[in-house]
Amino acid sequence: MDVPQTRRFPLDDVMAIDASIMERAAPGAGFLDMLLAEPPESTFTRDGSVAVVTVAGPLLKAASFFDGYDSIRRRFSAALADPDTSAVMLKIHSPGGVVAGMFDAARAMRAARATSTKPVVAFADECAFSAAYLLASVADRIVVSETGAVGSIGVLATMTDRTAMNKQLGLRVELVASGKRKTDGNPDAAISEDAIKRAQGLVDLLGAKFAAAVSESRPLTPAAVLAYEADTFMGPAAVKAGLADEVMPLEQAMRLLEATVAVNSNKTNGTSGAVRGKKMKTVLAALGLSEASTELEAMSALNSLKDTARQATDKEKAAAEKLTKLEAAVGKSGEEAIGHIFGLKAKAEAHEKLVAEHAELQASVAKTAKEALVAKGTASGQLSPAMIEKWASGASVESLTSFLAVAPRVIPNADPKEAQVGTSPAAVAKSAGAKPWAEMKPMEKHDLYFSNRALYDALKTEHEQATAS
Repeated sequence: MDVPQTRRFPLDDVMAIDASIMERAAPGAGFLDMLLAEPPESTFTRDGSVAVVTVAGPLLKAASFFDGYDSIRRRFSAALADPDTSAVMLKIHSPGGVVAGMFDAARAMRAARATSTKPVVAFADECAFSAAYLLASVADRIVVSETGAVGSIGVLATMTDRTAMNKQLGLRVELVASGKRKTDGNPDAAISEDAIKRAQGLVDLLGAKFAAAVSESRPLTPAAVLAYEADTFMGPAAVKAGLADEVMPLEQAMRLLEATVAVNSNKTNGTSGAVRGKKMKTVLAALGLSEASTELEAMSALNSLKDTARQATDKEKAAAEKLTKLEAAVGKSGEEAIGHIFGLKAKAEAHEKLVAEHAELQASVAKTAKEALVAKGTASGQLSPAMIEKWASGASVESLTSFLAVAPRVIPNADPKEAQVGTSPAAVAKSAGAKPWAEMKPMEKHDLYFSNRALYDALKTEHEQATAS
């Protein structure tokens, strides 16, 4: 079916709306659902003692098929004035709307709240973006669900140039205007850099005004708001950013408001103002709050304290269960079980110390035994300096013992030049107890090469000469 023309939302106006919502304006998407939603409520509803003002969908200056700032102002003021309710909930699910009218609406709502004693809570159900967030900021506190999001504090303007399309379609459009700026932004006029610059200046001005308006009610400076660059924040991230105060579902937020109403009601029953004031100061001090804190802040702090106490109780139960298991394990109870456990701990620590001392003693004995084996192998001629450096120094006692039991004697590190004239290398080797060259195994020749290169060369040469002859 065709959408009636009266339902068209002016997306070409200067907007305080979240652009990501606009981009999803496709069949079945959230923004289109908002566009096709039923007309907004003309008044507030009641949930017990809480007046609920619903703000839904894209927002205009005046309500039509879409909600409007003028209608929201009236509903909000009526809810504050309603004698049958004691608190107000702003339930918001909106991407924002046009800039026109939003500042006046927020200013009027803030003034109405200031003259009322009713606590006001804004709940992001599921989004309160841009202009909708400005309206939420007039509340005493802003609550989001775990997936609820707020932010997008910024202004957006769209400029369209369809001159190329007109030319392609064979259309000639002449704009007759007084004043060269009059056609700026008209889609049938080419967009100039000067027009873009002027539009940017307007958007920046409105954006700064937007940030200043938000900072009036939130613990943020205008500069801090602008630094967010119109970003959006979900759940706990919104609280961390200072754009929300609590994360809880709608039902819990309603109970919190009702509890605040109950506190307000008890305060006015049969107690003088001076006594009530003194008691309230005592309560606020006990909760770690200043005297300027609101009733809603006090109730929130009290709920947080209850949660902490509940967690402490759970920890005590867990500790008791652990103690019961320990008592069963050691066969003792109470302080006796604890003493027994500490005794076992001390015994284990003493055992660990003895094990460390024993290991240190074993290492010392092994070092001494190893040094003795190396000395023995050197004296017997079974270990050359090269062998000690390359292998024996890192070998275990067991490995050295096995080696010395079967290893042959190697040539001692003696220079054959020191032998008597006429003494052959073979004679020198024989006098040292070594085998002749022809009887040496490859490993023995290898060790001789590294232990006494001069004797190795002499024996090899002598052998080769004897073989050749």
